[in-house]
Amino acid sequence: MEKIPYICGALTEFPQGADPKEVKAFYSRLGDAFLPIIGERAFVPHERFDPLQFPHFTDEGVFDAESEQIIKRTSLIVAVNEGPTWGGVRG
Repeated sequence: MEKIPYICGALTEFPQGADPKEVKAFYSRLGDAFLPIIGERAFVPHERFDPLQFPHFTDEGVFDAESEQIIKRTSLIVAVNEGPTWGGVRG
């Protein structure tokens, strides 16, 4: 399996005034932007693990799945810093 870019950014607790739908749409557009460049679309976490859209996932389950994605199938991490994120913290 070939490695692909990973789009990293907050999925909850957005800065005041930020529209979560617009932020997530931006992440998706970033993912799309890689297709014509490298022939693959980047991995966009909220499309599979959004805690609001998929509330049945546990924090540990998401951490494990995304860690697997990052460690084994990621070539580049694109970090979008529009506000704080707790996604990298495991309790």
